[in-house]
Amino acid sequence: MRVRSTDLNYLNKQYGQEGSQLLILYGQQETGMSRTVADFIQEKPQLYFYASPASIEVQRKMLAEQLENKYQIHLSDNRFETVFSRMHARPGEKLVVVIEEFQHLAKKEEEFLQSIKKLMEKKLYPAPVFVLLVCSDVVWIKEEFLEKQSLIRRQITDFYYFEELGFVDVAQEFEELPVEELIRLYGVFGGSYKYLRQIDRNTSVRENIIRLVVSDTGMFYEEAQRFLKNELREVAVYNTILSAIANGNEKLNDLYHATGYLRAKISVYMKNLSAFGVVRKVHSVETGGWENAKKGVYRIENTFLDFWFRFLYPHLTELHQLPAEEFYDKFVEPGFDLYMERYFTKVCAEYLQLMSKIGQLPIKTKLIGTWVGKKGTIDIVAQNEARERIVAKCCWQKQEMSAEDLKDLTEATKEAKIKAEYYYLFTAGKFQNDLKRLSENQQKLKLVDLTCF
Repeated sequence: MRVRSTDLNYLNKQYGQEGSQLLILYGQQETGMSRTVADFIQEKPQLYFYASPASIEVQRKMLAEQLENKYQIHLSDNRFETVFSRMHARPGEKLVVVIEEFQHLAKKEEEFLQSIKKLMEKKLYPAPVFVLLVCSDVVWIKEEFLEKQSLIRRQITDFYYFEELGFVDVAQEFEELPVEELIRLYGVFGGSYKYLRQIDRNTSVRENIIRLVVSDTGMFYEEAQRFLKNELREVAVYNTILSAIANGNEKLNDLYHATGYLRAKISVYMKNLSAFGVVRKVHSVETGGWENAKKGVYRIENTFLDFWFRFLYPHLTELHQLPAEEFYDKFVEPGFDLYMERYFTKVCAEYLQLMSKIGQLPIKTKLIGTWVGKKGTIDIVAQNEARERIVAKCCWQKQEMSAEDLKDLTEATKEAKIKAEYYYLFTAGKFQNDLKRLSENQQKLKLVDLTCF
């Protein structure tokens, strides 16, 4: 796969600034952050060190050996300050210093951050430097590093979070695939660099799922449980909660009845799942119809885990008994299009964001969200600073959208007490003629099918 161009451009722009810079880069390992950093430092004068989990004594020794081998020198000791003081580059070049998984140093030794501070203050190295402290422990960065960073707060140029690839990025990478196949791909593997790089472009989404996920020889056959075991304790509890959410129990009270766990216990586990980007609490866009909205709706945010808990976890016995193709046809295929509704909506929301960015929407959107009502749902609510709104309904599995779908959308806006200036209907199928005629006579109604993507 190609490198993430937006992130690479950001790093190069920062590198091109005058003086020294210190960036904190953080994100899940699956995002391709390491690959982007590796491509960024190519052909630049650099010192790169990967800090694996080990004692601080071992880390010091490994870093010192890295420097000695690179510059063919001998260090008098392996203190961080000594190492940073012996780096060098050609005159006029800015040296890049990358410490990947730096939390394994910062957690154990305060002197590491003190040496970074001195490095930025030119007390160890006389010329400008570009320091990248890279971390895949997102929770540690958000919850613990904030306290530790006081040593280097003034030296930090920026915090940069590596998110998963958006649909537009995925589409650019797999531009030879039909849009419908791209959306299906996105609904299973999300924007994970780790997963997407294993996709066989010459086979269907079905065949990729079978080969990578359903087959007992597949690379991601045990991926879901591996992820949970690596990141969280009490996997049995998390399996129970995530399975319940995947089965439609999206409110705290529903989860209480489905799991038998106390509400307070569920809330604690939800906080942990949210911290690791596994679950998200969906809040409806604030409207006049707040009393008609569902409050505190939980969704599985990690796309691959959402797919796994929806289709594989409930049928683990069959997964271990049936041939992979038979399992897919029996347990995945029948409900796959219904499952895809959510991800088609996500793609449509990104489409509106892009259209707004390039000035192709009737309003300049400031906020894009959803409204989950007790009776109906507005898939997308987009509004500008003046609170002018676009509301949208997205249909993946219906073969045709009709005027009845527009009626459903308008009824939902009444329940939400929203005044909408524009109505968008998105479909993966077709529009009936009655709806086409309406759109021809009403500028406020826009119809969007897959040919527009």
